[in-house]
Amino acid sequence: MTLITVLSKRDGSGGHCALIVNGEHRVIFDLEGSLSYSSLAVSGDVIYGANPAVVESFIGYHTRNTDDTVTETLDIADAVASDLLIRVMLYKTVMRSFGTQSVGAPSRSTPGFEGMGPMFPSKNLMESFATQPGVRLARFSQ
Repeated sequence: MTLITVLSKRDGSGGHCALIVNGEHRVIFDLEGSLSYSSLAVSGDVIYGANPAVVESFIGYHTRNTDDTVTETLDIADAVASDLLIRVMLYKTVMRSFGTQSVGAPSRSTPGFEGMGPMFPSKNLMESFATQPGVRLARFSQ
């Protein structure tokens, strides 16, 4: 699984986040997302078929001269990924400004992530996720 967080270069605040889950399907859980993929299946806030090229495009779209994009990747057991994928797929479409809380909610209910801290704003979610053992961090900047 990978948490993606967009951070303002101006003040370091988090502006957007999304979650990639690699289970039976590889999806991007992109609440309030503005990037559209006409060639991919989308259901609510879930983008299916998130192959490496799609993920690279997603990160590139959010990385701007005003924003950096941070990815935090954590290897999880297949059973945990399946559980998280089901939670994400069943999550209903989210109203604007509730994206971060909604990205964090399925994770927080997933075995091994119950103790994650504050989910809002997105920078808090990113910092809480970073405390998980084995997280690999990457930062993308223009």
